[in-house]
Amino acid sequence: EYPDFTSIIRVTGDDIFIEPDYLKKTLDHHFEMSADYTDAKNLPSGTEVEVFESSVLKFLIRYSKDSSGTEYLTNYITDNSHLFDCTSLPVSENETIHARLTLDTEKDYELISGMIDHFIKIDKEYSYKLSDILAYFKEYPDKINLNKNIIQRKIPKNFSTEIDYLKMCSKPLVTVYITNFNYD
Repeated sequence: EYPDFTSIIRVTGDDIFIEPDYLKKTLDHHFEMSADYTDAKNLPSGTEVEVFESSVLKFLIRYSKDSSGTEYLTNYITDNSHLFDCTSLPVSENETIHARLTLDTEKDYELISGMIDHFIKIDKEYSYKLSDILAYFKEYPDKINLNKNIIQRKIPKNFSTEIDYLKMCSKPLVTVYITNFNYD
């Protein structure tokens, strides 16, 4: 319905610590690399976004054998990465920490609500940065272990990320060039 847009930012509901500076860095990297898909998976879990070109989503809708699993959209890309120009935002070691900041379980809620309470106390409830998250874990190192043993929910196996190559190739676009020299 909106033919003018070219890129889509995916923010999931359980990743609530998206930071505007890293959102911009992810977008800038995506455009610099002329990518079809860009992730920021090197950032702490729960702080990252993904960027898709609209052509990729249109391709997946049109040629996926089964589009019922698009809640797990990333898997359609990673399982078919040979078809797309994929890239990841480079992140230095001092910009990340191996922490689980997604909101899926009660333990996740306990960790996240404690962080938000801390940000309220330091007057950064709505203005925290990734550096503030990293500083929080330096100040309270025991908090990082609060939810580290949680195992991510398994992706259901009741859908396929396969591409229908026969459908994709049934009407190929063909250009014919006929070269000639000194021919009117």
